Amino acid sequence: MKLYEILEEAKKHLCDGSSKGVKTSFVCYAVERAFGLFVYLKEKARVRKWIRKQLRGHPTLEDWLRAEHNINWVGKPKKLQETRLRWLEDMIQRCKKEDI
Repeated sequence: MKLYEILEEAKKHLCDGSSKGVKTSFVCYAVERAFGLFVYLKEKARVRKWIRKQLRGHPTLEDWLRAEHNINWVGKPKKLQETRLRWLEDMIQRCKKEDI
């Protein structure tokens, strides 16, 4: 399975900042929800490793934004979630371009 296919499936489980309920706020949790806890363990490990590499050692996108770009969304959860969605879409496009 291509990395962009995994990320596209995960995107279906990521909330947009205004939705409530069954969708999650975090990209890695969206990957978990897309494939279940025990299915595709190898694929989930691969995508999580790739995401960690994109964050360059930071544990979350929020930490990366603050440390690398001086962007602080504390108190602005909708803005942070919109940023997560754009980041996920960017990763999907990069993976498609690289065919990974």
